[in-house]
Amino acid sequence: MLSATGMTAGAIVRDSLVLLTAAIQMALMGMLVWKKLWRGFPAFTAYTALHVAALPAQVVVRHVPHPSYMVYFFVYWCTAALSAILTFAVIYELYMQVFRRYEGMSKAGAVLLNCAAAILLLAGVVAAAFSTGPDYSRLIQGILAVRQAVDILRLGLVFFLFAIAGYFKLQWPSHIFGLVVGFAFYASCELAGEALHFRLGPSAAFAYSLLVTVAYGCTVLIWLYYVAARRSEREQPFELPANDLAIWNNALAGMLKGR
Repeated sequence: MLSATGMTAGAIVRDSLVLLTAAIQMALMGMLVWKKLWRGFPAFTAYTALHVAALPAQVVVRHVPHPSYMVYFFVYWCTAALSAILTFAVIYELYMQVFRRYEGMSKAGAVLLNCAAAILLLAGVVAAAFSTGPDYSRLIQGILAVRQAVDILRLGLVFFLFAIAGYFKLQWPSHIFGLVVGFAFYASCELAGEALHFRLGPSAAFAYSLLVTVAYGCTVLIWLYYVAARRSEREQPFELPANDLAIWNNALAGMLKGR
């Protein structure tokens, strides 16, 4: 277990990393606006804006002269809940962007993701309903259940997209690839941290917090790099690959029209 001095030094390092990440994410927000990507990625832009505001707010709440646990609780868990919702919206957005030229694949994905959203909501309600303790504790359990389910869904979608892209030799725009890789990296680190926290108990709480902070900072750097490197649409000629994906797309479109 860390000493009080070690915890204080660690907290300073963590909070410094949080503020640095917020500054980098602010640059990312500016890049999204400058390159006009916010039009095609409104959910990711909203996700970025949320964290640009929420990350410094969490640090400020932790360091006010007489910190209120309820204020910190409200800021942290409201951010967690909104982040989980927006993460799912970004997953939906990325899938639609990758398959936007394949109507059948897009519609089938929309149906499946809408079903997944209903299942996630149900998982959160069930976790909150069957957990014990006061109302705020049950709310936390519900948020955690949804967040973990979103992480798993996020990884599953990433593996699916990579498998489809590899099999059919699809060429993604670099910024979409970067967003997908960033989310996959962060989801992997977050799930690993949660497993470690669950295994070791409260003694691993700070290590988990530091791991997630570092992982998110690296994720934002990945996003910034790929968004900054993104070329204009005129410089990115796109041709539908000559493969069986068109056949799959037409078959799915026919099935959906025949519902």
